[in-house]
Amino acid sequence: MSIDPTSLTNQAPIIEDIEKSSTRMVCQAVLDFAPIAQQQFSLAKDLAGTVGEDVTRDAMESMGLSKVPTARLIGKIDYKRAAYYFDPNYWIRQALFVDSKAERGAATTATIQISQTSLRVRMMQRGTAIDEPGQLDAVLTVGNDLYLVTTVFVKYHYRVNENGENELLAIFVICLPNGMLQSAYNPDAANTIWSVGRQAPSLGEDFRVRISFGRLKAAANWRVQRINTFPN
Repeated sequence: MSIDPTSLTNQAPIIEDIEKSSTRMVCQAVLDFAPIAQQQFSLAKDLAGTVGEDVTRDAMESMGLSKVPTARLIGKIDYKRAAYYFDPNYWIRQALFVDSKAERGAATTATIQISQTSLRVRMMQRGTAIDEPGQLDAVLTVGNDLYLVTTVFVKYHYRVNENGENELLAIFVICLPNGMLQSAYNPDAANTIWSVGRQAPSLGEDFRVRISFGRLKAAANWRVQRINTFPN
């Protein structure tokens, strides 16, 4: 049978299963391309972000998803696919968004834009409670059909070595909960999966936030996966 995504508001286990399965699929796709990613990063110089985007797109295209051929998704995401998700007991239309982050520094967070999540961002910032609505819908309408939104991020964690080359240290796959799971993952500012992002409102920059790997793993360990192919 088919499932209407809007009926899942009170059926969190189904959303969790779909997101967990999607995370496994993205992990396998990226793992298959990890050697290529490592090689390309070493050659990239100042183009680490572009390399990450290219590797993620190539990895996802290799998986051969059950695409909806007539639907096109729009958004600030590297890989976007309208697909059919099949379970032994049901099928559902899925809007799968997979974005890449190539970042140096700490391997404990990943920066995202507010346009890349359907969750509200609730956290404390300088003693003030923040409640910023995500700009991505939990369920997308494309044409006459409804699609459950699934957002996954691939973080390429790297450093610049003594030779000035980019050295890929690890790849993280992070699945953000759909906005319908807000109460389970980020009910209020005191119970959050976020940390302060890098943006300068005074310069007109859009709101950004960091996903805290530790906080998200504490809520659901499987939502943050590390591909341990590279030296620490």
